[in-house]
Amino acid sequence: MNPRITLVGNSHVAALRRGWDHIKDGFDVDLQFFAANSTLYGQLELSKDKQFGMHDLKKYHPRHVSFLKDHFGDVTVDLSSSDAVVLVGTGIRAKDFVRNLSRFSIDGIRDIEGLPPMSREAFDSFAPSIYQKGPLPEYWMNWSGPRVYILVPPIPSVHCPIEDKRYKVWAQFGQTAQNNIGFLQHYHDIVRAELATQNVHLISQPWDILSENGLTRAQYHDGAKRLDETLADYADDYHHMNPTYGAKVLRHVLQTVQTDCVPA
Repeated sequence: MNPRITLVGNSHVAALRRGWDHIKDGFDVDLQFFAANSTLYGQLELSKDKQFGMHDLKKYHPRHVSFLKDHFGDVTVDLSSSDAVVLVGTGIRAKDFVRNLSRFSIDGIRDIEGLPPMSREAFDSFAPSIYQKGPLPEYWMNWSGPRVYILVPPIPSVHCPIEDKRYKVWAQFGQTAQNNIGFLQHYHDIVRAELATQNVHLISQPWDILSENGLTRAQYHDGAKRLDETLADYADDYHHMNPTYGAKVLRHVLQTVQTDCVPA
């Protein structure tokens, strides 16, 4: 029996959903998507029997109700019948990590001449607290089944402008390309260990999607489209990615989940 995998999340689901068309012939999975823009996604609710979505339609604007029905066939999705649930675009405070700690030369992790030094001990003490300031909502934690995963949102494109306050932290980080990927990997390992205590599993993007300076390669950004296909394409946006990104990341996700969920 093919594993049933459900991807729920925000606007970053769009790239994966379109990427699925490019790779679906290579996977024997029952895959379903359920998503909304970040504002609406944050308003959706999870019932005790793991039905996720809109439970009281009076709380929602009619066009939001129509969006879910038109794009996903219903206003809720049954997560209880899945083998795995992947929360797409759930942040792990990576931007805050970069903002606070990329300004230091960190012993054994990111040694940069001219920056204030930070010991490895201090780093390992402070870094977990960054994630802990905005942890995953409790209703996703400690499930006995299905398995719950977080797929992190994309890191902005290498072309993101430093003049735009939305991207300034990332653009500044990319200006000093010295073990930037290793720096991010170390933070992911810290968050992965934190989530594991709550029976949640972190999926990082394939690291070769990033350029040497730690930002996403332009080939994965150019041509990004919205979740709602009736709206115009993104303008001045360097955070949402294209179907090429979606195909590569979704392949990685499915391979990870199948390895975990299907007995050898």
